[in-house]
Amino acid sequence: MRDKYNYDYSIINYTIKRKTISFRCPSPDEGDEETTLFNDFLLELSKNHNVFMHTFMLLPNISFIIDEGVVLSEAKSLLDRANVYYHLKEARVKSDCFHNAAETCIYFFDNKVKWDSFLVSSPRFDTAKLIKKGLLSACFQSVDHGCEFRFEGNKSCEERVLSLFNDLSDFGYTVKQVSRFSRR
Repeated sequence: MRDKYNYDYSIINYTIKRKTISFRCPSPDEGDEETTLFNDFLLELSKNHNVFMHTFMLLPNISFIIDEGVVLSEAKSLLDRANVYYHLKEARVKSDCFHNAAETCIYFFDNKVKWDSFLVSSPRFDTAKLIKKGLLSACFQSVDHGCEFRFEGNKSCEERVLSLFNDLSDFGYTVKQVSRFSRR
């Protein structure tokens, strides 16, 4: 999986720090079997968490990204209609369809974090600090209209993440531990 610039799109880079595990990888192509692995990974992470999602510039509606049956609440910004927030029962997503939004973030919060608190603070919070404080278990992002996946989670996610990597390596992905992520 290389593009015309000889960039290898099958490499997953990850870091493990004292309290967190993070990774960045290209998103699978629509319809690829790897999407099932990401969908199952996110669904498993959502168990026993308050799941909130933020979409930016969603086209045309939420049913292209998630199962509408899991939406508990929806909130739109009054001054910026491009930002929409969702409270979900679980992260039942269609990860190969994230290209329908410019950016999608799924947050896996501790159950004591409530929907109203999320809405009040969402544009201003630092995920790394919330993970270290134990309020946020993980954050999964799809950026650039679904071209790249980014994940940051606490140490309790490490086993699930490494299991995902093991499964993805069966599909030809190369998994590399790095000390920090390079900018592209």
